[in-house]
Amino acid sequence: SWEMESDDLLKIDLLTRTLYPSLNMHMDSASLSVRHHLEEGLNIYEADLNQVDLSSILPHDLLPGEPGGFISGSLDYEMSEKDRNKISTDLNLTKVRFSDLVYEQVLLNGFYAFGHSGGYHVDLTARLDSARIELEGAKTDSLNNDLRGEFVYVPLNTLQPFTEEHVSDLTGYISGDLHISRSKSGRQMGGQLLFFDAGVRVNTINSSYKIPDQSINFSNKQLVFNEFMVTDSLGKSLVLDGVLDFGDDKPVTADLQILSSKLQIMNTAEEDNNSFYGRIFVDSEFSVQGPVTKPTVDGRILLSNNTEVFYKQRDKLRITDSERIVSFVSQSEAAQESIQPPLSSQNAFIESSIKTIVEIDPSTVLN
Repeated sequence: SWEMESDDLLKIDLLTRTLYPSLNMHMDSASLSVRHHLEEGLNIYEADLNQVDLSSILPHDLLPGEPGGFISGSLDYEMSEKDRNKISTDLNLTKVRFSDLVYEQVLLNGFYAFGHSGGYHVDLTARLDSARIELEGAKTDSLNNDLRGEFVYVPLNTLQPFTEEHVSDLTGYISGDLHISRSKSGRQMGGQLLFFDAGVRVNTINSSYKIPDQSINFSNKQLVFNEFMVTDSLGKSLVLDGVLDFGDDKPVTADLQILSSKLQIMNTAEEDNNSFYGRIFVDSEFSVQGPVTKPTVDGRILLSNNTEVFYKQRDKLRITDSERIVSFVSQSEAAQESIQPPLSSQNAFIESSIKTIVEIDPSTVLN
């Protein structure tokens, strides 16, 4: 157990509302100290750690994922009444555990300075074993900021604890860089994101997908997809081509072309979803254009052979050749004679223009 070197842990100056910690404790070869001192008008709080077992200072169920490991290094906080605050870190964590993730070594070095006016200056480097993440930038006022990030061979499963409700089985790595700046002349964005043998399972539809080695580029305020390919567990593909435009002072707009061939978009069993389950395969060729909150969707989707959909509350349906085409079109002026229910402001996508033909293969089973 931890042993305290002094009974005096904390003093408080009620007039200046200043805290004066004086914590020193040790356990075997581990030690932890927190202290305060004044330097050039700054209140500086310093924490020094040496081989501190996280489980000895944090209850195992306090944080999600039950983090564990050993931590050494320093963490400082500088505070001033003159709009100057700074957090500095030089930490070394070993044998790190978080959820199902394990790292031999995690390093965190750098600083983050900020003020009440909203300005900041950041220079941080993190290493997770062989992976590296760097962030550097500054914001001097409301019109001028510059932020650069670089990440090298970061395991995608690092995100797993935060996404497990929706996606799982994250595999592969990502690398890349990103540069975002803003000035009086406008906003700029550049960089790229590279995938290496990436994979993911979408839990709600029980379908797994692979992303072959390829990249997404950031250029001229646009996120650019150049024949970006995703394949399902059977090797069938979806190809995404086009851009997302993040132009100044306007909604994000899309100009995308999407093409797929017998792509599996659902593979659920009765025990996964009691009311709606089965296998769905689609051939598709359609475009998505306009603001992403109200896009225009135009094209063709085919529910291809081997599709089987089961819905418990419906009688069995059979599709014949004469019933194999269903058209969905945007509301025309002639169709507006009928009274339509008002649309919620939270249902923006329903207000979009959808001009897509859905074809159903005669062998499709709807039960």
